[in-house]
Amino acid sequence: MIKILCGNCRRSFDAQCRDAQYCSVRCRVHRHRHPARRLKAERVTVPCNGSRSEPAKLRVIPLTLSQANQAVAKLHRHHGKVVGHRFSIGINLGDDLVGAAIIGRPVARHYDHHEVAEVTRLVTDGTPHVASKLYAAAARACTAMGYKTLQTYTLDSEPGTSLRAAGWTRADTVTDTNWGRRSLRGNGSAHAAHKVRWIRPLG
Repeated sequence: MIKILCGNCRRSFDAQCRDAQYCSVRCRVHRHRHPARRLKAERVTVPCNGSRSEPAKLRVIPLTLSQANQAVAKLHRHHGKVVGHRFSIGINLGDDLVGAAIIGRPVARHYDHHEVAEVTRLVTDGTPHVASKLYAAAARACTAMGYKTLQTYTLDSEPGTSLRAAGWTRADTVTDTNWGRRSLRGNGSAHAAHKVRWIRPLG
């Protein structure tokens, strides 16, 4: 059973929804009046005997391509299925899969696929820090596999906060004509907009 630790009194309570923060109106009003002292609510796993265990932690897990594609379909519906990968990883919070990343060869053919890997899909359910943890875990795995660079693309309108937090840097902007060949390999995106290429040097 999943419970929530109140962001004010730190008592566990049964939440009506996943985004619940406080156990009562009183706690919510108190913390909004004192924002500097506001604490983050946490989900905790409560065993059947009623005793409270430690808060659930984010944990990196391996995924098959089929599992990763299912997560993408569930959490990011406008992205299509990926037909191939080097490897895929996920993030569990307790027993819940809250994010997934698919790492494959570079979509643009002029990159050396022996030295460059690409995060072709990354999705989360909105749980904090999941995206940056996936990017960091992908970089560690690619370093161990001998790659020299890991790259990915975002929409030009996206700030790339999770990428910056994981040590990535903004490289350049790709136009629609450069991006259009994605569909030839089954990795097409529904977005026809300018993209930003981010890189993470490895090794």
